[in-house]
Amino acid sequence: MYVLTVIPIMRGVFRDELTYYSEARVDPGAIVTIPLRGKEVSALVLGSTEARALRGELRSKEYQLKKIGVLRAERLVGAEFIRAAIALSRFYAAPLGLVLKNLIPRALLARAGKLALPAEEPFDARPREKTKWTLGRVVQSPLEERMSAYRSVVREAFARGESVYVIVPSIYEVESVESALSRGIEEFTFGIHASLPARKFDELWRKILAPGHPILAVGTSMLLSLPRRDLKTIVIERDHATIYKHLTRPYLDTRAFAELLAREISGELIVGDVTTRLETIYKMERGLYSELRHATSHPARIYPEEVIDMRTYREEKPFRIISDPLLKLLEGAGRMGEKTLLLVGRKGFAPSTVCNDCGSVLTCEHCTSPLVLHQEEHTTKSGKKFEETVYVCHKCYARSRANTLCRECGGWRLFALGIGIDRAAEEIKKKFPNAPLFLLESDAAKKAGGGAEIVGQFLAKKGGILLGTEAALYYLSRRVENTAILSIDSLFAIPDFRMGERTTNLIAEVKSLAARRFFVQTRRPDELIFPFLTQGNIGGFYRSELESRKKWNYPPYSVLVKITQKGNREAVTEEMRKLEKLASKWQPIVFPAFTETLKGLYILHALLKIPRESWPDAELTTILRSLSLSYSVVVDPAEIL
Repeated sequence: MYVLTVIPIMRGVFRDELTYYSEARVDPGAIVTIPLRGKEVSALVLGSTEARALRGELRSKEYQLKKIGVLRAERLVGAEFIRAAIALSRFYAAPLGLVLKNLIPRALLARAGKLALPAEEPFDARPREKTKWTLGRVVQSPLEERMSAYRSVVREAFARGESVYVIVPSIYEVESVESALSRGIEEFTFGIHASLPARKFDELWRKILAPGHPILAVGTSMLLSLPRRDLKTIVIERDHATIYKHLTRPYLDTRAFAELLAREISGELIVGDVTTRLETIYKMERGLYSELRHATSHPARIYPEEVIDMRTYREEKPFRIISDPLLKLLEGAGRMGEKTLLLVGRKGFAPSTVCNDCGSVLTCEHCTSPLVLHQEEHTTKSGKKFEETVYVCHKCYARSRANTLCRECGGWRLFALGIGIDRAAEEIKKKFPNAPLFLLESDAAKKAGGGAEIVGQFLAKKGGILLGTEAALYYLSRRVENTAILSIDSLFAIPDFRMGERTTNLIAEVKSLAARRFFVQTRRPDELIFPFLTQGNIGGFYRSELESRKKWNYPPYSVLVKITQKGNREAVTEEMRKLEKLASKWQPIVFPAFTETLKGLYILHALLKIPRESWPDAELTTILRSLSLSYSVVVDPAEIL
């Protein structure tokens, strides 16, 4: 008989380790099933000890050990993976089982028996002694140059007999990056993601793990669970992609796990983007990361040909959307058969509506978020098409009629402000009725064929205009002659400390897709970023941002912990008072959410700023893990609103 220490791979279990017994020997690293809360769940065996060695301890227990169910796989993931997961769970103050539930692909766990690995060596998941790690590399370049740098990295790794994993944010990018990197090594290059059919997934999984020649694997975050012994290089492509931050408990970050795993395998982590996150630049300044020698890192080359001050047209009626320089560019592009990408910051017709009687912004009656004006096309049963103008809340998706009145004063003189993609499309159709126009925003991207099909049609045409929101940048992977930003001013109104950095990266991405000309239109040319852009001094902007973050103790100089309560206003306020007392040592800042009420629920946040060198904090972690599930705890949140 053997006593097993296991980690249940499921939600809702707040102890990291549980104890069961097995009549047969089961080695650490195995995947078994265990009876828990009336059902059989998967668990990873962390330790195994003969029962006779623990006889005295077992006699003293006040409960009887339960027997495990079945052995599903001798080995599924590597010990390095588990050590990195343990470190990640400590950073995010989360139960280890919940962390594993998020890290191990559901498709892999469901077919553990079919995809099991032989237990060829001892499984030791005990944390190793800390060693200084200086093997992070950074490449800040346009997409084509990053791909060239990665190809050089792969060639050198293959020459050393080592494999390379490239992690990308989306399934579409798996295909495009695999295509860009596989030339000449197609036989040893594999693209994999969890949405593949089961048979195809199993086939690729086995090929990737087959011994012999090193391989290049391109995939989403699930790729990190494949335990190849010769893996020594992990690439995180598109460092700024917000999709790397998980949206459900425990709100992990794939980029953080990739770094921890690279440390555990004593490998190299490469981080790439047009411009990387400030956290990455901070690590470069501290000597933890350095520039990748294969690449020419030049974020300063993102400056636009012209920043156009749209206030010049403020007296014009109707509201001016396209400036004279951009009109001239589009006219010339049409004559020459050139392609143009135009970016707008928001969906809909207008991002906000203001009452001309009292000056109030029209907000959602359910959650108080600003309502966005949309123009929607419908078709009757007889096939006749008609347009309907409605207000849509992008927070709770409530809809209301366009003839609504101001909630503050009852006034009817409502004025639509700002530029959404529908408003821009209407104007472009008026100015250039014969130009092929393609619209791409997040809703269109979710439909069958989606963004890839729209971009494919755009690229197949001679000339044409692709009008899109930020979602379009996920699908356009090659340069076009001209790019321009019609408006991203709405982003500057969002009161989040990362917004300047995110806006800069967005501008950089649009610029990197321009083969010839790039314009930026704005009604806020005095924003901090624009003087740096016109001077081509992005390094200066980064330094300014880092100084501001240091002054106000924001990341990367601290680790933020955001704790949220939703519910009845009085109950939420009382719960937050209790939390303030419980966590008083860390001086929580309590404030209402940017959208105070959502679907009738009042929302309060508490923000803790912990010095980076003091995190993880064992005492605070104990408090956070003791909170009821009515609290949402996010360590290192993507935003604090």
